[in-house]
Amino acid sequence: MQNPNELIDPLGLAGCSKYLKGWGRGKAGFEKFWNNSTQKQFMNAWSNPKFKENIMDRLRKAGGSKGGGFHEWLPVSQADKFKQMGVSFNDYMKWRTPTGQVKFLDDLGVMGTHTLPHSGGVTTQSSLAHSELIKIAGKATDINSYLNAVRKWSSKRLPFDLPF
Repeated sequence: MQNPNELIDPLGLAGCSKYLKGWGRGKAGFEKFWNNSTQKQFMNAWSNPKFKENIMDRLRKAGGSKGGGFHEWLPVSQADKFKQMGVSFNDYMKWRTPTGQVKFLDDLGVMGTHTLPHSGGVTTQSSLAHSELIKIAGKATDINSYLNAVRKWSSKRLPFDLPF
């Protein structure tokens, strides 16, 4: 017989408070979490799918719950790697470009926007660029090697200058 007093946690959220306690709320709390959590604390949160999605969402929205509309040159899906490299929250936010200003070139030099106007979908050029940035992040050993590789990559894929 199952214990009726036993905690059942199908979403895996029972540990939320131990990861978030003390960091605070909103943008300031997230910034504090990003900059001050140990690698172990961060990875404990990152390993929970709900927290991982929240971390990526907060990076897209400058730490808050509203906003967005930016292309992050450090892919948020690789945030664990950038955290390990010692990237500060302010640097993460500094290395972004409004999506309306982002255009990518494909292998033939055909330009595509970050997203398709009025659809929310991505162009083939954008999809290719995002895949390549994730691969670059996977090979980088530190933030400088990543930024240098992206600068080199940008000469082939971007018709504008990077913000770094």
